[in-house]
Amino acid sequence: MAILITLTEFNGSLGNISAYRRKDSDKVILRMKGGATKKKIKTAKSFERTRELNAEWGGCAKAAGSLRDLLVHIAPVADYNLSGPLTALAKNMQTRDPIHQRGERSILFSRFGSILEGFQLNKKNSFESVLRGSIDVQFNASQRSIVVQLPEMIHGINFHPVGNYAAWRIVVTLGTLPDLYLLDGKYGSGLNGDLHNQVAKTWYSEWQFGTKNVVAQNCTIQLPPPTSISDDKKNKATEEPINISDTLAVAIGITFGTPLTDQLIKTNKHVGAGKILKVCLPS
Repeated sequence: MAILITLTEFNGSLGNISAYRRKDSDKVILRMKGGATKKKIKTAKSFERTRELNAEWGGCAKAAGSLRDLLVHIAPVADYNLSGPLTALAKNMQTRDPIHQRGERSILFSRFGSILEGFQLNKKNSFESVLRGSIDVQFNASQRSIVVQLPEMIHGINFHPVGNYAAWRIVVTLGTLPDLYLLDGKYGSGLNGDLHNQVAKTWYSEWQFGTKNVVAQNCTIQLPPPTSISDDKKNKATEEPINISDTLAVAIGITFGTPLTDQLIKTNKHVGAGKILKVCLPS
């Protein structure tokens, strides 16, 4: 990889050179085109390990997609590209699969999902640098619900806002993370192919203004009941606990906004802090 410094700045291709930018960098990055042909990668013995890695990459990408879905309402606070780090977490879980051989390994949130706890959405400001203090999470796995105890927020003591924004609020998401298995050449949930049946629900606090302190409060989130699926043999819809074995994960963020009118607040992107707060593995 090369970084363009003195030549005329450009993006795209120029001859045998491609130029592009990354979200987390203001540099123009150069790389050479080329490499092994698709046929060689698919057939040559020397690329056997590459084929194994490629086969598993789809699972990592899909798992990272599940995590992005969990974080979709908190991700606006992120100040860097989350895709790479989320994919790396998925790969870490995949390499821990004790049963399947390389090239077919599963991604088991239900066994190794606890490594997600504490994943930060910001490099400049960690969540703890903005809001200090314990945040208690009580899971009711059978009901797929949580109660989050948010601490009293005192400016300059345990709450240190980012920047000079007029408004802020807390965002909490509870969501499910299905395990992923290699089925018929592609990764999907073990119960119904490539359909995730992933569900999530988000709670927002009221917008707060100025430097007034906020009393401690509880946040309660209840996920929807299990989905109806079709029983082809009986040709009727049945209720199945298709998500009962999914991992539950809680993410929290602090977003900052700018008032546009008396009743409309614009959320400022890439400002604030967030993290994956807690993960509940199925029993």
